[in-house]
Amino acid sequence: MLHAEDLSLQKQALRRIKMLIEMMGSQLGTYVPKLMVLLMHAIGKESLQNEGLSILHFFIEQLANKSPTSTKHVISQVFAALIPFLERYKENPSTHLNKVVNILEELVLKNRTILKQHIHEFPLLPSIPELMEVNKAIQEARGSMTLKDQLRDVVDGLNHENLNVRYMVVCELSKLLNLRRGDITSLITGEVAAEMDILSSLITALLRGCAEESRTAVGQRLKLVCADCLGALGAVDPAKVKGISSQRFKIECSDDDLIFELIHKHLARAFRAAPDTIVQDSAALAIQELLKIAGCEASLDGTASLSQTLKDKSAKSSSGMDTRGQRLWDRFSNYVKEIIAPCLTSRFQLPNVADSASVGPIYRPSMSFRRWIFYWIKKLTAHATGSRASIFNACRALVRHDMQLAIYLLPYLVLNAVCHGTEEARHSIAEEILCVLDAAASDNSGAAVGGQSEVCIQAVFTLLDNLGQWMDDF
Repeated sequence: MLHAEDLSLQKQALRRIKMLIEMMGSQLGTYVPKLMVLLMHAIGKESLQNEGLSILHFFIEQLANKSPTSTKHVISQVFAALIPFLERYKENPSTHLNKVVNILEELVLKNRTILKQHIHEFPLLPSIPELMEVNKAIQEARGSMTLKDQLRDVVDGLNHENLNVRYMVVCELSKLLNLRRGDITSLITGEVAAEMDILSSLITALLRGCAEESRTAVGQRLKLVCADCLGALGAVDPAKVKGISSQRFKIECSDDDLIFELIHKHLARAFRAAPDTIVQDSAALAIQELLKIAGCEASLDGTASLSQTLKDKSAKSSSGMDTRGQRLWDRFSNYVKEIIAPCLTSRFQLPNVADSASVGPIYRPSMSFRRWIFYWIKKLTAHATGSRASIFNACRALVRHDMQLAIYLLPYLVLNAVCHGTEEARHSIAEEILCVLDAAASDNSGAAVGGQSEVCIQAVFTLLDNLGQWMDDF
């Protein structure tokens, strides 16, 4: 209903969301990611902003009362969503200012004890009289931070899972680099090891930002501001900057290890950071199916509630999990468990998709990297065999939206085809790789736009490196 064309239906959906928030009680914290996506959608639409801001305020109040520990997980996202309202205020005074101020006061002034470790991470808000108390509280929490402390907070913010938060942080970094240009130069030219570590982490985070995969307007702006910040840092002596540390890619692992890695490092992140309900539902479906594969299911006899399942995981009769599922569940942190808990009882359905695998190479020089890797993974998934096939199939809906997941899965899919697939499947992989390399070597590769061919080539070489590591470990 929230996505309906009829405005009255959209507003009715918001009223129902408010009712659900009220009814959830102590379980509210479990559904924070889903509710945040819906509320961020509402305040992003001009026609729904008034109602959306009111319900967001109500949601934060309820969260502080029912699940106070969950409040810290939304404060960054709320700040990032509200700052544009404040930045536009001087140019176009908004009727929503009072609602925005009330939300910020609820977060900052009424939750100081809960959020004392997080408030200092946020920037001072625009100098508007209505925000005087909020800015004062943030300033007190920040205290007299050194430049190194500020840069550490920036690095943490640039690694945040939410795109809007990363954009908010990098904009603050841009201001900081201009304001403290002399101090930044001294830090860069210095020889203190601790300062070099911070600088290395900052440059690494900015480079990741420049490679942002999101196609949204915010994602594009993030890349530009990250590049601008790298330019502001200037030519840093490479000898002083530590390279990006990368763990050896372990492609040989058990199914449960792969499921754990997928959920822990990719799917939980995708679920929380989803920009819309389509991406979030795709992530939830993948988590749901992987938990089922591993035996992490809620009780089939219906006697165990979800809360019992989470509180008494050691009792298999209550949790409905077999030994395999119990072991996997216990590996997750409490934070991840809270995110994925609803997927134990969700009822998403994987649609049946006809095998439309094309014959011959997929790659064309004019193709975008996103389009090429999605179609290649789709083709590889269709021909996957063995126990891994169901794991790959569970992720197929999300791969379209999440390039990090796609790149992570590619070597596993290729290895599955190489070791367990048909001769035709192996030949198809060799053909695809050679097609990319041949296009790169030919004059026609210049048809690619925006360096897309280079990204495809890099993906191929990374894949070959991963397979080479597997051969070394075999």
